[in-house]
Amino acid sequence: MDKDSKNGLIKKLEKRITEQQMESGASAAKLADLQKLRLRAGLLDDAMNHEASEMDYEDIKSILNMRLDEVLRAKDQLQEQYQRHCKDSEEREKKLHEKISSLTSVPVVRKEKDKAVEGLIELIEKDTQELLVPSHTVLLCLVYKKFAGGEKGAFLVTFKGANLDAAHKPNAMLKLAEMEQKVIRGLTANQFVASGDYHDMRGEYVHKQVENHHKQTRQWLQESFPKAQIISSVPISNSFMVVSDREDLKRLETEEMVLEIHTNDSFKIALPSRKQAEEKETESLPGRLEAMEKRRGQQVQWNIAKIGANSVWQMDQNRGRGQGIVYAIADTGVEFEHPNI
Repeated sequence: MDKDSKNGLIKKLEKRITEQQMESGASAAKLADLQKLRLRAGLLDDAMNHEASEMDYEDIKSILNMRLDEVLRAKDQLQEQYQRHCKDSEEREKKLHEKISSLTSVPVVRKEKDKAVEGLIELIEKDTQELLVPSHTVLLCLVYKKFAGGEKGAFLVTFKGANLDAAHKPNAMLKLAEMEQKVIRGLTANQFVASGDYHDMRGEYVHKQVENHHKQTRQWLQESFPKAQIISSVPISNSFMVVSDREDLKRLETEEMVLEIHTNDSFKIALPSRKQAEEKETESLPGRLEAMEKRRGQQVQWNIAKIGANSVWQMDQNRGRGQGIVYAIADTGVEFEHPNI
């Protein structure tokens, strides 16, 4: 076998090793470790630093297969470590839920309960960083804390939304439009989309689905939790502001259709006077970096998490947090003294 043939064989076998590495599903860091393992093994050195007469096809094949076995063993070890990590995370989360339940079921003095909940929140925040415990566990702790010393409390419950898959399928929308006699029959899906009727039909479909699903959720909530009082609701997010007791809250927590449970907090904003608001030229105010700091026990609002702002805030300091940026707000704002507000 000539040198070019050997080079081609080496590249093919190296490609096979790379494919095995990618199939392992390891992270980028772990793949880098596997790459170092392969390089340390001297894969190319063993093959290329010999004359053609000293090493034949079987020698090269034996060396590469031996290195491939090392990579596969490393892959198995990584998979075992990952499985153990997942199992540990599940066990830790289960224990945290048990602690939450004990706080709500065992009668304790209010101050002691507040102290216990604060300690549990701190513990969960630590575990959230270490073992990826879902953030809703922290939110539930804060909701339970609101009940300390009282029989009932207000909280926001967000349920799963409507199934809107059909809205993204022109064929499904075309069949629905034909059934409702909103388009002429015989159109293809492409013609339906090009006509503009598809977008109108999709908008109507989404609106109806969201409204109907919200009504069904409301009916289920009223029938399943007769003690709960619905103060208000938002169809687009399928959320309900509810006033109820601990028992209902614990039941809602276990419902599969419940996505999130938030506390009902009030916020005070320092509004300017009407004179200041109507001035054409207003001096800019210095930004407050500390406003971005995550206070202990403070829940992340859904809109913040939706755009991933909380992840940006938690970035390392040397990556920058917006210091020195100047920005302006050109919005006219709201008339906060209006009687309807």
